[in-house]
Formats: sequence, structure tokens, C-alpha cells
Amino acid sequence: MGYLLSETLETFLRRQIEVSDPLLQALETEAADKHIAIINREVGQLLSLLMQLKTPRRVLEIGTAIGYSTLWMAGYTKWWGGKIITIERHPERHRRAVQVFKEAGVDHLVQPLLGDASEIIPELTGSFDFIFVDAAKGQYLNWYPYLKQLLAPGGVLVTDNVLYRGLVLPNSQFPRRKKTMVARLRQYLKEIQQPPFTSVILPLGDGVAVSFLQEESQ
Repeated sequence: MGYLLSETLETFLRRQIEVSDPLLQALETEAADKHIAIINREVGQLLSLLMQLKTPRRVLEIGTAIGYSTLWMAGYTKWWGGKIITIERHPERHRRAVQVFKEAGVDHLVQPLLGDASEIIPELTGSFDFIFVDAAKGQYLNWYPYLKQLLAPGGVLVTDNVLYRGLVLPNSQFPRRKKTMVARLRQYLKEIQQPPFTSVILPLGDGVAVSFLQEESQ
């Protein structure tokens, strides 16, 4: 369960989302059994909706895990020949994601990269129409300048887990070890709510920010 909506409301919303794809269902079970963090169904549904609205040709995902979120996007990019580059730093999860993409028949649309996103992102070239970030929250602020540069004018940046169990709220109480991460997330939220971005923060899962890069900004 998430931390922002009541359990009753979150359960109700989740039950409205039908996941008929048996592979997605299997990945949900696998993630739960192995304690692997993946996006909630609500976030997957949001991603699929944004993909259909934007029809991006080039997508960047930071944080592949076992490929669950990638499939929510790849299921639609195949309609218009879009390509996805996705980054994962855990070798075992990367290997599993590669298997998943082959099983789903989208391996020709997805380029899975193994390594530290902080090292890979600065080396990426070209622009992306859509970027989804679901990785180390403490790095979001470090990645922000690169993401802003990589995102094409008119592009969409989606960032997961931005409310961090509500700890980013003013006067929230949290362990001292979380102080730096919370401060960096708060600053990240400030950055994406200033030009050249227009952003909205949604209380889905652990908080999702949807940011639009104004076309006249670059």
C-alpha cells in the first residue's frame, strides 16, 4: 500500500484497474514474493495514458527493476514504433528484465542498459520525448540538469516517489539519516515547479510528479 491515500480509497482505486496481461500479473506476484520495488498499478495506468497522449518516439527510463514499468510503456510504443532506453544497476534484475522483454515480444523496442545511472546519463546523446524516473530518490536532484538537457522541448518528465511517504511535507518527523534525502527531494520538487517546467504532483503510490518542458524554453 502507499502512504498518501487512505487504505480504503487506495484499494478502491486499484480495483478499478484491470490488468489482463498475464505477464504483468506474474511480475506483480514475483515482485511481492522477492520484495522488489515496482510501480503501483495506478502509476502504470498513468504511464500508459501519458504514452497514448504523447506518442513519444524516444523514451528514457531510469530504474528498470524487473521490467514491469517498462512493459506498461512498451505496450503502447509499439503502435508508433517508439523505442525505450532503460537503465538498471542491479545485474540480477537487469538479466530478469531482458528475459521479460523477450517473453513479451518487445525486446526489439527496448534497449536495456546495465550500470549506474549517474555514469550512464551524462553519456547519453540525442533527445527524448518522454522520461520516466523511478530509482534512487537521493539522486534525483543530481540528475535533474541532465534530464532537463536530454528532454526535447514539449517533452514529458515523470518522476515517481517524490513525496517519500509524506516526509517531504513541512514539519514532518523523520530519522536523522533521512535528512539529506528529504532535503534533496524538497529541492527537486522546487526545481520542477519552475520554468522551463510546468508540473503537477499527484498523490498516487508514493507521489508522482508529471512535468512538461515548455517548447519555447530551448
